[in-house]
Amino acid sequence: MARTLHPELTAGQRRRLVRAGIDCFNAGRFFDAHEAWEEVWRSTTPEPKDLWRGLIQVAVGLYHHLERGKPAAARRVLARGLRRLEPFPQGTEGLDLEALRAGARAWRGWLGEPEGDPPPLPRIEPLPGRPSILSRTMTGPTEDDLQPYEVWAHDAFHLDGDAERYRVGGFADCASAQETCANVVADFLQSRFREGMSAEELFALWQGEGTDPFIESDDPDCIFAAADYARRLAAEICG
Repeated sequence: MARTLHPELTAGQRRRLVRAGIDCFNAGRFFDAHEAWEEVWRSTTPEPKDLWRGLIQVAVGLYHHLERGKPAAARRVLARGLRRLEPFPQGTEGLDLEALRAGARAWRGWLGEPEGDPPPLPRIEPLPGRPSILSRTMTGPTEDDLQPYEVWAHDAFHLDGDAERYRVGGFADCASAQETCANVVADFLQSRFREGMSAEELFALWQGEGTDPFIESDDPDCIFAAADYARRLAAEICG
């Protein structure tokens, strides 16, 4: 499905995309971070637009080196991202921008003279004592936040804790929440399927790299068994 050029986002959708991008960035999934932030940057409510654009360029720069092996391109894009981020004061959107900029500068320098081990990957963290885009308290609860069924997700390879999880959305009924979980799994499997791939291979990809959605609610009967669904759907897709 083609993307809308300038999507109209609710406050909840905007916040979720920003938070999902930060979660992906901190997990080293830089292309996914770029995808989430680009939705915000292209939306009808992009401000502060240069902040998201700068974050996108930092993520793309790291992606160019780590995933594509193009250090020269990575350094150029990192430099552009830093130029966009420099004007923003510490604590913009409640984020520790100084730490992020320092980490990006360290990578830009190392890519120019790659001696020894590379620096630690930069992270995006909330600034202590400031309302943050990472927390609901920044804008207050929206109608989406107050729904009784919440879908959350985390990377399948980060099942040992909550640090990498992110909220997908809130729903009025169990069926809608389950449908959303199914779509999350289906999107991954369909995007990764290649001709000739076996169901076991596709399912193993989901186990190793996919996203595991689950439902949080007060309804004990509303569950979504992501692994069982992924296994069944992989068999259907692969025939």
